[in-house]
Amino acid sequence: MALELSLSVSQSNDATHLTVTDNSTGWGDTVGVADIVDVDTTTVDKYHLVLDVIVTDKNNESHTYDTLDLYEIAGGSDFTTTDDLTWNIYADDLVESDTAMGTDEDRLMDGIWSITYSVREAHDITSTEDTYESELIVDGDVRADVYDALREIAKQYDDNINDHIDEIQETLLKFAYLKAIQASASVSEKENLVNMLWTLDKLNSDGSKYDW
Repeated sequence: MALELSLSVSQSNDATHLTVTDNSTGWGDTVGVADIVDVDTTTVDKYHLVLDVIVTDKNNESHTYDTLDLYEIAGGSDFTTTDDLTWNIYADDLVESDTAMGTDEDRLMDGIWSITYSVREAHDITSTEDTYESELIVDGDVRADVYDALREIAKQYDDNINDHIDEIQETLLKFAYLKAIQASASVSEKENLVNMLWTLDKLNSDGSKYDW
């Protein structure tokens, strides 16, 4: 069976990293996990395992990051089984024009993430064994702001709910908008999702301007 790459990607609750897990079939037939080497190695019959990331942010601007060497991300140790093929990707791993997205404690950039997972021949990086592409929405920044506001409702209720009706209405609007983004993620066009992220970001920073 030829190698058929597949990947699952999820964002952490604190929005500081993505967990990337290989779900491929066919490892060991044409390419074994023990054949994966770092990108500086050009030995025949060895392979590079890499990730390419492009992020379309809330302002509809595109960011193309340097190719990630997953052997290096894993600490530079040889892979022995497919269980080793799980990685956490932090903001400091993603570099664009010599500038990292952030530190390993910063939230990842909100937006539409286009991810390409590839196995390529070490002696000829233009030759790939297989490639897998996926997209996901990363909403950790706006999501964290919305949940921070939700946690304030209990305090506002204990204080005097009648004095905080406008703030609570604003928070519930933001929460409804966040849930709409998450529900639409698999069906909306990229441009629509980017616009929705931008709008929620503005709701978080500036409010709705509604006269509640």
